[in-house]
This record gives sequence, C-alpha cells and structure tokens, in this order.
Amino acid sequence: MRGDDASPGPGWVKILLPEPGYHETVWAWRVDDALYEIRSVPWFFYGVNHLDVVEAVENAAGQLEVVRVARPSGHRTYRLIVADEHVDEATIRAQRIRAAGGLVERFNDVFWAVDVPPGALNACVPLIEGGEADGIWEPEDATDPDA
Repeated sequence: MRGDDASPGPGWVKILLPEPGYHETVWAWRVDDALYEIRSVPWFFYGVNHLDVVEAVENAAGQLEVVRVARPSGHRTYRLIVADEHVDEATIRAQRIRAAGGLVERFNDVFWAVDVPPGALNACVPLIEGGEADGIWEPEDATDPDA
C-alpha cells in the first residue's frame, strides 16, 4: 500500500514516524488501545517495518506518533537508489522481487522501497544484491534503527 493521503477506508489511521529534520507518515490498523500494525513500507524512517506492531500516542499537534516497536514482524525494509539509466531494468528486476514474495513501492523513478517478509529473505536478498552487483541500484538495509 502506498503511503499517500487517501484513506484506504474505515479503521485505518495515519501514524507519524518522527525523524530528525523529516517527518513521514504511514498507514496503520489499530489492533489495541495504543497499538497499531504498520501497513505501509516506510520510505525514510529506520527501524519500523511493514506489519510491525508499534505503540503510538497522540503528540501535541494531535497526530499519532510512534513511540516504540512493540512486536517486530520480522520483515526487512530495503531502500533502492536506482541509477537513472537503469529504470527500465530495475522495473523488470522489481517484478522478480515481487514474484519471490517481496513488496516493491516506488517513491519516484530513482527512490524505491522494498519490504521483504521473513519467508522470502532467501529468495529476495540475492535479487537485491544482484541488482547492486550489476550497477542497477544502490541498496540500503533500513531495518536496523542504528544503521
């Protein structure tokens, strides 16, 4: 699911992922009082992944803001910086990542985010690394908040 402003429907909420100098919002589904399951692939924020359950509280501006990851999903988030001259090839390779179980979202032609579920790591990570080896993209593992 893309993290745009159109609500997917009732029960969905926007959660703020506060990053110094930048704020990102993602869609989430309430699972308990202050617990929400992330249903987007974060573009810029480190340490929150698709399907993680996070604790969020209302900030001074009235927005729900992530406080911590309460239950990690085991998913990994990769960012891809695609070489301008390889966007078409990257699109083909993204289809292979999807076929292997990954979720690929494009911010624009150059900046992409990839969600890799635990069961797809062995299939997707070599595809991501292969794109790097071939000069198609520069990957970054954004799963670890201390990266």
